[in-house]
Amino acid sequence: MSQSTVHYRAAAPEQPTGPPVVYATASCQWRGCRHDCFGYWHRDDRRFPDQFRLLLGHARPASDRGRRRRSGSSFTTRDFPDPDRDVRAAVTACLVAGLLVAGDWSGPTSGALLGLALTVLPLVLLTGSVVHEGIPIRTAAAHAGDWVIKLTVIGAVTGMFI
Repeated sequence: MSQSTVHYRAAAPEQPTGPPVVYATASCQWRGCRHDCFGYWHRDDRRFPDQFRLLLGHARPASDRGRRRRSGSSFTTRDFPDPDRDVRAAVTACLVAGLLVAGDWSGPTSGALLGLALTVLPLVLLTGSVVHEGIPIRTAAAHAGDWVIKLTVIGAVTGMFI
């Protein structure tokens, strides 16, 4: 699934000491998937050990990047949140808020409907991925579902404050 790089904490550069720290640094490689979903949308009990199924068992956005590090026998996420994901969500919320104000709409229902209407943009991009890049339809459908949920929820939450 992914390649690992081993780094040693060393007192001198010539001689490694201490336990190795393993970082998984590759994105999803499932049947040509080029997204950073780490196999969440392609789980198969025969391919993923229990640690990965537990790690990926909760809903994760397809664009959620992050290195995994091995601590003991279990995999854990890094200690700090991914700032890229937060910035993208804030930009999306500002876009939805601006469109709600420009359209003179208010309330979570209006925000959710606007978010649902805005899912046309990711659907067009994912259709291009299927047609021109050969991404499997199941993978694109899973990512499209993720965008539908994400934009609808962001629209509803933003609409509550407008």
